Amino acid sequence: MAWNGGTGIAPAFRGQGIGRVLMLRSLELCREHGVEIAILEALAQNENAIKLYQYVGYEITDRLMFYNIWVP
Repeated sequence: MAWNGGTGIAPAFRGQGIGRVLMLRSLELCREHGVEIAILEALAQNENAIKLYQYVGYEITDRLMFYNIWVP
């Protein structure tokens, strides 16, 4: 299993296909290393990212209603 902890493109470089290339390459690396399940998380309001993830093959399997951060 592999987890993508975050992929981001600087605003000045968005819309140029860089995210697509990064995501496709990350999935290639997963296959090369025998990963059978690749997961990631995205904020629901980040619609462009979600569209990209779905384009490269990810599927929405769950939705978090909220998250909580505890800082000691």
